[in-house]
Amino acid sequence: MVKLKVSKRTLLGKKTKRLRRQGIVPGAIARYKKTTIPVQIEEKELLPLVRLNQVEKIQVEVEGEKEPIEAVVTEIVVNPLNNKIESFLLTEVTPKSHVIVHVPIRTKGESPAVKNNIGVLVFSSHYVRLVVNSENIVPYIEVDISGLDQVGQRILIGDLELPEGVKLASAKDAQLTVLTIRPPQKTLAEEKAEEEEAAAEAEEVEEGEAAETTVEGETAEGVEKTEEGAEDSAQEG
Repeated sequence: MVKLKVSKRTLLGKKTKRLRRQGIVPGAIARYKKTTIPVQIEEKELLPLVRLNQVEKIQVEVEGEKEPIEAVVTEIVVNPLNNKIESFLLTEVTPKSHVIVHVPIRTKGESPAVKNNIGVLVFSSHYVRLVVNSENIVPYIEVDISGLDQVGQRILIGDLELPEGVKLASAKDAQLTVLTIRPPQKTLAEEKAEEEEAAAEAEEVEEGEAAETTVEGETAEGVEKTEEGAEDSAQEG
C-alpha cells in the first residue's frame, strides 16, 4: 500500500498559483459522507502516485487528523507543456462507499492474427470504469487475446470478466470497444513511396495529354494548309 503524508491547505482558488511556484501541489480528499479536505504536498512526494500503473489503496496521513484515510486516486492533472503536476484528487474508500475508478486493462496470451502477421492489435480503450469499495478494489483487468485469429475481431468492455461484486460505472460502457484486430498498417516510407509514384504517374499522364493535344493541333493546321493549297491550285488551274 502506498503511503502519503499531506498538509491541510488554506490557500484556495486562484491563490493556489503561489503554491505551484514553490513546488507544492494543491489537492483535495473527498471524504465518504464527510466534508472534503483541501490538502497540499510537495510535488516530488506525489510522484509515486503518478507512476502507479494500477489501482491501489493509498494510506493518507493528514496533518491534524487522528486516523489515516484510505483512498484511491481519482484524478491527477499534469500540465502537458511543462510536465508539472497541477493538482490531484483522492477519494476515500470504505466498505460502504461506491467509488468510480479507472482500472487499466492488460492483455494476456498471444493473438494468432498478430503472430502470423495477419493483423495488428489496436486499442480503443486502455481503461474500464468500475464501481468499487475498500473491500473489492481491482488493480487491473486482464483480457485474453489468444482467440483473436482474424482481422475484424474485437473485444468489448462487456466481454471483460469482472470480479464478483464489481460492476461497470455505466451499463452503456458495455458496448465500448477495448481492442480490435485490424489489417497491418503501411509504414510511412511505403506510403510516401506510393504517393511519389502516383504523383509521377499523374505527371506522365498530364505530359502525354499535352503532347497529344499539340500533335492534334499541328495535324489540324496541316489539313487547313493542305486545303488552302488545293483551293489555290484549283483557282490557278
